[in-house]
Amino acid sequence: MGRVTLLNNAQLMKRISREYTFGDACDSYLDHRRVLGETDVANIRRLNVVLQEIKLDEISRRFIHNQIAEPMYAKGLTDSTIRRFLTTCQTVLNHAHHMELTDNQVKVDKPSEGAPRDVWITLEEVDQFIGHCHPKFKAFATFLFFTGCRLGDALKCNWTHLHDGCVLFKTRKGKRSIVRKRYVPLHEKIVAAVGEPDVSGYILKLNGRGWNKSEVYPYWKHAVEMCLADTTKGSASYERFYGITPHGARHTFASLLIMNEVSERDVAELLGHSSMDMMKRYTHLSTSHLKKAILKLGV
Repeated sequence: MGRVTLLNNAQLMKRISREYTFGDACDSYLDHRRVLGETDVANIRRLNVVLQEIKLDEISRRFIHNQIAEPMYAKGLTDSTIRRFLTTCQTVLNHAHHMELTDNQVKVDKPSEGAPRDVWITLEEVDQFIGHCHPKFKAFATFLFFTGCRLGDALKCNWTHLHDGCVLFKTRKGKRSIVRKRYVPLHEKIVAAVGEPDVSGYILKLNGRGWNKSEVYPYWKHAVEMCLADTTKGSASYERFYGITPHGARHTFASLLIMNEVSERDVAELLGHSSMDMMKRYTHLSTSHLKKAILKLGV
């Protein structure tokens, strides 16, 4: 015999009126699935922060993308992280439909297993992006695109990190926390954007102080939205702008250098990669050496 679920009066009224919320679906799912991994439980709690009071009948594919997926992309989270999170969301929604809490069957869009993660934009698009940045954010965006540094490195940069026209980045690696240093020459666009030192000590400033990580994303999202509004929907440029993140600025830096025939070893040094294996993602962008090889065949 199938399992009989007894409903109290409040639950019966909800079922009749179709007023079950996502929070109700989560509670039901947790009741039925006694054994869950820590990641699943954590994901459900995070989903509840945004969706707990939303009625199941009002949740749509687009709603999940706008309220859950898009902010995660904007934060630069990896496709695998986003996919796991959205898979939990899909599981809860499937459970809600199976338990007849809603007639609404929602298909959640998730990054595919083989989806490319290294989104980058062209040099012309970099200029367009920076042009659409809020005045307070132009220097920050310029710094990311023209140093190839990680977001965390940019947040920590101060004027003591400048040496002979280069910016010094320090990275801690391994269990012994070995500090590795790399110097990246300052592009003239950075020099023009950051201005002169002040009492804050930071190269990149917001209202006279250093930036917080959480403050970066709203400014970044604003620039993306402005670029999308100024670009033909469905075009290759539109798709690149749609997927660009702060970490994508690092991939843009590397990709543009490779396409301009800078050696992979030099690019690896600028990025701070200790292994050339990390450069394999960019090899398809460099074909000049292959063209030169074919020319040796003669005519």
